[in-house]
Amino acid sequence: MLDNKCAFNQIYKFGEKHIIDGISIQEIRRGLSLGMAEYLHARSKSYDCISAIPNTGYFYAQQLAEAMDCRFARIFEKKLFKRTLGTTATKRVSTYDSLLMTLDAVDKAAHTLFVDEALLSGLTVQIIANACQEIGLKRYSFAFMSPITLCHCPWGHIKHTDRWFEGLNGKPTQTEVENLRRKLIDVTQAQEIIHCPPEVFFEVIDSTANCSLCFYDGIPAPVGCRNAAPE
Repeated sequence: MLDNKCAFNQIYKFGEKHIIDGISIQEIRRGLSLGMAEYLHARSKSYDCISAIPNTGYFYAQQLAEAMDCRFARIFEKKLFKRTLGTTATKRVSTYDSLLMTLDAVDKAAHTLFVDEALLSGLTVQIIANACQEIGLKRYSFAFMSPITLCHCPWGHIKHTDRWFEGLNGKPTQTEVENLRRKLIDVTQAQEIIHCPPEVFFEVIDSTANCSLCFYDGIPAPVGCRNAAPE
C-alpha cells in the first residue's frame, strides 16, 4: 500500500508541501476546512473563537476561522513538536503535560472550538478538555476534519491506537454513534463533538483513488487494498 494513497496520511502525516497526483496537501486540507465551514454555516453553528489541538490542528483551525470570519487564537501549544499517535497512552499523556498557555488572551466565557484532524482514542481530547478546565474556559467544543474512525488500518499506517468508536463493527446505527458521542461529551464536559460528514470529506478526498478503510468499512478503496491487506 503506497503512503500517498492513504487518506489518513493526507490529513495528518504529510507536510503541506507534499504533492499527490498534482495536488498539494495544503490544497487538500484547505478544501476540507472550507467544506467544514460550509457545513457548520448551514447548521447555524457559530463560535466566539477557533483554536486547535496542537500541533496538527493549527492549519485547519486557521483556515476554518478565516472561512467563518471568526477569531483564531493559539491557546495551547507544545514546547516541542512531537507526534504522539501510535505511542502508549502513558507516553501521550506525558508529552501533553508540556502544554503551555500562549500569549493570546483567553476569554473564559467565550465558546471556543478546538480543531484537529481526527478523533481516534479520545485521549488527546480529554487532555485538552482538562487543560481548558484548569484555565477556567467554560465553553468549548471539538471539531474533527474527518469522519468517525471505526476500523483499524490493515496497512499499519495507524498503529497501536484504540478507537473511541471501536466495537461498532464498521456498521453503526445513528443511535450507537450518538450514544458514544454523548459519552465523550460527558467525559470532556464539551458543548459538542463534531465530525466532518462523509459527503464533505469525500468531496475532497477521492475514495476510489485513496484507501480510506479506517473511516468506514463500506467505503470503496483502490484495487488490491480490500482483498490483499499485508500480513
